[in-house]
Amino acid sequence: METWISNAPLIAAGVGVFIALVQLLFNWWQKKKMAKLLKEFKTLDKDSSGAISYSELRAGLEKRGFQDDEIRTMLAALDENQYVF
Repeated sequence: METWISNAPLIAAGVGVFIALVQLLFNWWQKKKMAKLLKEFKTLDKDSSGAISYSELRAGLEKRGFQDDEIRTMLAALDENQYVF
């Protein structure tokens, strides 16, 4: 009669394959999300400076249908230095 102890190497190998597969899928998902984020960044960075200015961000949010008061609220929430927009 076989027990789980006699199958331990087989179980460990199966778990190892499963973990490798999960890591592979996670890496693929991460790369896909990063590519999407970079594409969105480049869409907002109109002058290709490598940074998104206030006016570029504001224009991008307006293009997506946000109103002035919503934009001010969002930017104020993100503003650690308490600049007034």
